[in-house]
Amino acid sequence: MATPRPVIAVASCVAASLLGDGSLYVVLPVVFTSRGLEAWQVGIILSANRWIRLLTNAPAARVLGTRPIRMSFAGALLVAGCTSLAYVTTSFSLLVLARLVWGACWSIIRLSGLLIVTDCVDANLVSESSIGKMTGLFAGLSRVGSAVGMAAGGFICDHFGFEALFFLAGVLTIAVAPFAFACAFGSLPAVSVTAASRLEQLEQHEQHEQATEQASASSGHRRCCRAPRWSAVQVRLFALAFSASCAGNGLIVSTLGAVLAGHSEVDASSGKSYLDLGFAHVDTATFNGAFIGGRWALEGLIAPLFGRVIDRHGWRTIAPASFALSSANGCLGFVALWSAESAGRDASGGLLLLVLVSLVLFFLLVSAADLSVKAMGVMLREAPLLVQGDDLGAAVGPLLGYALLQTGLNPSAVLATQALVHGAAALVACSAARAEPHSGGRIVPAGRASSRATRADVALQSVALTSDSVRVVRED
Repeated sequence: MATPRPVIAVASCVAASLLGDGSLYVVLPVVFTSRGLEAWQVGIILSANRWIRLLTNAPAARVLGTRPIRMSFAGALLVAGCTSLAYVTTSFSLLVLARLVWGACWSIIRLSGLLIVTDCVDANLVSESSIGKMTGLFAGLSRVGSAVGMAAGGFICDHFGFEALFFLAGVLTIAVAPFAFACAFGSLPAVSVTAASRLEQLEQHEQHEQATEQASASSGHRRCCRAPRWSAVQVRLFALAFSASCAGNGLIVSTLGAVLAGHSEVDASSGKSYLDLGFAHVDTATFNGAFIGGRWALEGLIAPLFGRVIDRHGWRTIAPASFALSSANGCLGFVALWSAESAGRDASGGLLLLVLVSLVLFFLLVSAADLSVKAMGVMLREAPLLVQGDDLGAAVGPLLGYALLQTGLNPSAVLATQALVHGAAALVACSAARAEPHSGGRIVPAGRASSRATRADVALQSVALTSDSVRVVRED
């Protein structure tokens, strides 16, 4: 069966929404001093959109379950484009506000894109057995926006300026909003069927909880709090999701530009910073963008291969191995970068090139680790908890990285921290593999019945298989 047009159209719109965000991660860490910002402020700016998502994911799911999806999606695209235009400001407060607004928009944009897959299934545009394939296709297409934004962002900033870059990104995102409203969703129902079904289930669950509390109160047994009780398996899953995201997209990607800028030199005639790689001189922002953008493109190509490896050998083998190898690779990268820092201006371009090779290996290993953790979460039917840990790690990573730099530590401390985080994660992954040797099914908190799975649950958890999954609902 052919790929439904709405999947391709919506994924393309999601890609357009990521142009400004991808560019900011590449450019700001390189030029933040010229924008009047300090290192700790960059960490807050790059993580603010992730912190706000922890609060806006659930409201976004409610909006999409009650309002026309095309209107919500197009409106979020329009506002997201305006946030890219706002990045040209040099005000720290306005930049943080723009990032918070972008994070709220992304909750709707990302969830809309994922819901389109199961909505196409319910509309008989594609078979349910193709959910994994459609989800992977959506993830690959949507990542094009990040890859293009990062790869082209550095070049445009170096040759046309910071303001021109984000004006262009903002205008392109705004331009797709009318298309998203009029054409992207085709003949699908106005309100997402998947989101509406899940919302109805949540409301029924809340009514049941209220009735239970009233019954407990009338019998004199009132609970003081409703804090969730997690099993040991759930704690391990949350820790692994947090570790993969925190030391991956959070810590390394957000600080790479600052690390490279620390080893750059400034051309006296043009004022541009450049890297001396031994065999060539490259503009810092351009190289950072091409390097990270190439990472996203490479990850998109090898993700299906990693998925087959995980299917064959299981997450119990791949997760511990990936985290352990990533930790060892981080130690080697730390030694190389520390040696370059100690040598100062006498450092050879070969040392810096060795660091870059280490980072390429890191991106491959963290991709394998991330996919194996997601396979673990989906198998255990714990997608909401999985994505909650992923979002929290992505929010903490930039703050941690720039806090290290703000204290005056050398950039090599970032690689040392990554090695420590993934070393601890390897131990947790080994513990998880031993604790759950071959069991499947949903892991339910103590005292909670496990018979509430519905067709909407299964569909939404299947959609969450992609690395770009969202926290559709809060943990019961």
